[in-house]
Amino acid sequence: MKEKDADERGSALLIAMAFYAAQALLYSVNTNTVVGSLGEILRGPSFGLQLVVSISFVSSQVPPEWRATGQTVYAAFTGGLGGIMAGAWGGVLYDWIGVQAMYRVCALVILVLAVVAAVVLRDVEAPAIAPSGE
Repeated sequence: MKEKDADERGSALLIAMAFYAAQALLYSVNTNTVVGSLGEILRGPSFGLQLVVSISFVSSQVPPEWRATGQTVYAAFTGGLGGIMAGAWGGVLYDWIGVQAMYRVCALVILVLAVVAAVVLRDVEAPAIAPSGE
């Protein structure tokens, strides 16, 4: 994997995180269908970028013969474990502080994680795994 590809992947992930944070902020101030619709419009680029970047990252980290397994493990963690944890903690936050504050907390957490990701991605080098067929 080329270093430029890793940089582009990192940039795309940070953009997706910014879209997710903006979406959560819009939900936190949602008082009408226009604001809610704007939040939903952001779902496309945020999820689309995150999914493509994540699968590309997983594929770059595992040997070619294990790529399907790597993507399966990724899907299990994000779709399964991630969904369970998000549902449980989201429910706790909803009960504890209400829906608008819950979305503000989510936006803050996303922004903090984006800063952490930016720092980590700055120091990560692309792995030297040759693409399949070489």
